[in-house]
Amino acid sequence: MEAPRRGPRWTESQLFLAALIAPILVYDIVLQSSRLLLRFADMVDPPHAGWFSGVALSVFWLLGDIAFALFSAVLLLVRDQHGKLWMTVAIALQAAAFLLGMINTASYVYFMQTVDALDWPLLRHMLEQPSDLGLVMAGEVTAGQWLLLGLVFVLAMAGPWLVRALAIRARRPPLYLGRERRSRRKPAAAVLLAVPAFTLALLPPPIAARDVALVRSPLAYIAQTWASAESGVDPAVDQVVAETRFFEPGRLTIERVSTEPLRNLVVIVLESTRARAVTPYEPSLQTTPFLASLAAQSLQVDKAYAVIPSTAKSLTAIFCSLYPATSLAPRALTAGLLGRCLPRLLGEQGYQTVYLQTANARFENRLQAVPNMGFATFIKPDDMPTAGFQEANFLGFEDDQMLGPSEAWLLAHRDKPFFSAYLTVDAHHDYNRLTRHGVYHFAPADDMLDRYLNNVRATDVFLEQLFAQYKRAGVYEKTLFVIVGDHGEAFGEHGRRAHNTVPYEEGLRVPLLIHDPTGKLVAPSHLPGPISQLDIMPTVLGLLGFRVTSGALHGISMFDSPRDRVLITSCLGSCATRVTATEAFIHHFGRREDELYDLRTDPLEREDLARSYPQLVQKRSAEVLVFQRRIASFYYLHTLHAMQPQHAGRSP
Repeated sequence: MEAPRRGPRWTESQLFLAALIAPILVYDIVLQSSRLLLRFADMVDPPHAGWFSGVALSVFWLLGDIAFALFSAVLLLVRDQHGKLWMTVAIALQAAAFLLGMINTASYVYFMQTVDALDWPLLRHMLEQPSDLGLVMAGEVTAGQWLLLGLVFVLAMAGPWLVRALAIRARRPPLYLGRERRSRRKPAAAVLLAVPAFTLALLPPPIAARDVALVRSPLAYIAQTWASAESGVDPAVDQVVAETRFFEPGRLTIERVSTEPLRNLVVIVLESTRARAVTPYEPSLQTTPFLASLAAQSLQVDKAYAVIPSTAKSLTAIFCSLYPATSLAPRALTAGLLGRCLPRLLGEQGYQTVYLQTANARFENRLQAVPNMGFATFIKPDDMPTAGFQEANFLGFEDDQMLGPSEAWLLAHRDKPFFSAYLTVDAHHDYNRLTRHGVYHFAPADDMLDRYLNNVRATDVFLEQLFAQYKRAGVYEKTLFVIVGDHGEAFGEHGRRAHNTVPYEEGLRVPLLIHDPTGKLVAPSHLPGPISQLDIMPTVLGLLGFRVTSGALHGISMFDSPRDRVLITSCLGSCATRVTATEAFIHHFGRREDELYDLRTDPLEREDLARSYPQLVQKRSAEVLVFQRRIASFYYLHTLHAMQPQHAGRSP
């Protein structure tokens, strides 16, 4: 007679769930432990940075997983463990577990690279732009992170079925139906408890956190940002604050008012180049000796700011003088332009127009955005040779790749007025160290910053060669040059890295030079600022001898900018900055406490004064929110305008 088996008897459903949930929970605990060990100081206020805080944050961070584990007990409510319903529920739970693991992994990878939280707008953008997602994953996801993704897939998809098959093969009998019926109360209770568990994940964290989003369950934070509709700005409610000046799509026209010969125009947009990274703004840092010599012969704006630290958004501001939508998608350039941009307007005045970049043209849908702005010619990486050039990053090859095609176009079109635009790429993440022009070590204690500055140096060499090209072609003195950064780059100065959600000087303040070789249009000098990227288009139009005859721009000529001017920037709905010549106020939409800095005595924004001036903070916050709603209303009203029958399908 066979001896009775000892230990608890498990049903196939219980074994399946154990094999599904336990590895995912362990996996996510490992991820959270890694976050705490490597970035604890970025997540918790120093007075609360003890071991208890770490435990509390771990439990709070795992509430989304716990809610899923409780809800998974729904499988135990299905009687027939071999029927279609059981199989359907089991597969659905597997898919949910895989999705949960993917969200937690993506959140972890994004956090480790940027020290920021993955939210719904970013996730939605990644899903809607698979080409962008593919480029980022191919270039920035490390081999170890690919292994993590593979592990999630194996744990969620193969593990439970393997355990179930082994159990069946071992012929461990299931519980009897009578006991199974009696045990259905506990699974039902577990399913019901999933709701309060997930609700807890949406509540404020148990301890004081630097940033609520960093300690919240990734699943809960994505759900919260999905429900909040971009930080609570409801354009339908706030139509009343949309000013007429912000709603004039497609009406912009210009006319020539000068009798002087037409000058050529060159605009060079420096990718990921913060003001502090170049010599004219940081003389002790010899990264850009050519740019420094050029600045001495140019108008240098001392304080110039990006409107949003994103390339697509900055291009909208620079070339269209249009405040971009604060959502992540580059809608202003790809979903039908709200206004008429500089290349289109100059093209109508007889200018030949060309745009060049070495970054992948499919990234951020640049293939559509460039012609939408009005450039007649787009010289893409596919049109450029690659032999002898280094890859700068996952987006493309080094800037020097543009030199040959640029010179060929220039020689073919130099007899008529032209407008050429260049977007560099050398300084973009992930900063592959470029060595063709030498290896430089500007920050040996920080390898990532050192590689970045090394590549800024490579861009300076490109600029020197490009200007030499215009001199050889005999058009240098007939050309007005504008050099501007699209946005800055952060290296942990305020805990964050990269640029998309960096509302500080390192993310927003950019170099801006206007160079006239003759000195007739603009003489070498300094303009204190603050100046916005929105001001470049109206300034250039004035210098070239044009005036706006209808419509309106969101920027003003920088020569008309008052010293007490207020600029408001945004970082894709999660933060916004109100900046003047003397003050920076940063609003975080409830994610963390607002910040206030005196830029006169604290240009690096190290001493937060917000708690000392609560009434001023409240006033500044209200200003920022009104401005954000105004921009949201502007885009909302334009959408309504475009949907009207007489405008449907028409692009301004």
